[in-house]
Amino acid sequence: VSILTTTAQNNVGIGTNSPTVSLQVAGDIIANSIAGSSDVRFKTNIFPIENSLEKVLQLRGVTFDWKIKEFPSRKFSNKKAMGFIAQEVEKVVPEVVQNENNAEAYKSVQYDKMVALLVEAIKEQQQQIEQLKKEIIQLKENKK
Repeated sequence: VSILTTTAQNNVGIGTNSPTVSLQVAGDIIANSIAGSSDVRFKTNIFPIENSLEKVLQLRGVTFDWKIKEFPSRKFSNKKAMGFIAQEVEKVVPEVVQNENNAEAYKSVQYDKMVALLVEAIKEQQQQIEQLKKEIIQLKENKK
């Protein structure tokens, strides 16, 4: 495996000879910051996330160990990991699951995109909390 690979499709691979996306890294990445394009000028058909709390409640966070021996070219860490199972996430929020452009079509989760879902779920929960506070105050007043 070469350290740096470029393909005819202008894909770049670090630690992999067959990158299937613009930049594919086999191994961990450390960076001070990674920013995703988010300017409104790039977007169309913008809608609020519906039923965000319901979706979050369907997700299952897990801890796991990577299959290091079975996939040595992936350069997985030997540390205990935490995350989601892409196939499970895809059933709930398919917008954040991506398939590799190869025969295996391994799935990845765009974890950064999950933030919007979590923010909307927190807002939904806060509305429920505020409603419950009002009900408690009414109950206390009626008890007097």
